[in-house]
Amino acid sequence: MFLASLIVSRFVAQLKKSPDLQNKYIFAVATYGGVAGNALGQMKREIASAGGCLNAGFCVKMPGNYTPLYGAISQEKQIKMFDAMEKRIEHIAEIIRERKISKIEKSFFLFNLLGNAIYKIGMPSIMEEDKWFVAEENCNGCGTCAKVCPVADIVMVNQKPVWLHHCEQCMACLQWCPQEAIQMGKLTKNRKRYHHPEVNVKDFIY
Repeated sequence: MFLASLIVSRFVAQLKKSPDLQNKYIFAVATYGGVAGNALGQMKREIASAGGCLNAGFCVKMPGNYTPLYGAISQEKQIKMFDAMEKRIEHIAEIIRERKISKIEKSFFLFNLLGNAIYKIGMPSIMEEDKWFVAEENCNGCGTCAKVCPVADIVMVNQKPVWLHHCEQCMACLQWCPQEAIQMGKLTKNRKRYHHPEVNVKDFIY
């Protein structure tokens, strides 16, 4: 969660069309796996540029899914994290219900500076990082990867996925492949995949 995705930035841009935005109560909740970066700070600036105000912003720690850097944590650790998340969400929900103004949560300033630098310099190249994705021989052409991609970056050609270079590195294709056939270069081989155990892929196929 170093930075907000381009998907979120495009959503914020649409807020400019909302009437009387300056009088709306706006909140944001961001999950993170490692450290909370400055995604909410970025959101605050973008919402302000749209004429609104981010009244509250919360960071919720969840299991990380960036498999090029690490594999999934154990189920035992996941359960403990989910329990903590439930309590955290209850607290956040209470603030939102009462429309309270709350501090925008973020990491300390060095991580914030790093997040800003990544967004300004790295986002264009990040979209082309899908060049490292490959489908191994055990790919059965089911097309799940294309169906779960939130930015339609994948098309199936001869029953194999082809990436179109506007990837946002969400890792959905890699995490949800039922055959675990999708790899990102040599970085993800034999690393454990992760998606929330209570989420069914059928619930969010795009």
